[in-house]
Amino acid sequence: PYTTLFRSEYAKELDTALAGTNYILNVHLKLDTGMSRIGVRTDGELDAMLRAWADCPHVRMEGCLLSTPSGSLHQTYTPPLGFV
Repeated sequence: PYTTLFRSEYAKELDTALAGTNYILNVHLKLDTGMSRIGVRTDGELDAMLRAWADCPHVRMEGCLLSTPSGSLHQTYTPPLGFV
């Protein structure tokens, strides 16, 4: 299991909770790929998340999580933000 973050304030809250420990929480960044569910949706949101993470020594981005409009892994899909 892993923790998924999609708001910068969550990274800050987790880092505060882990302050004073040696624990580093590996998390995945949730990207909204245009399905209008949860996730970072805009370049501005992504910038805010990355800036927040820079100040969170106990929270480390291990990967990204995204959903494609089709369950097939064989289709190619480029998210609106231009990163996969």
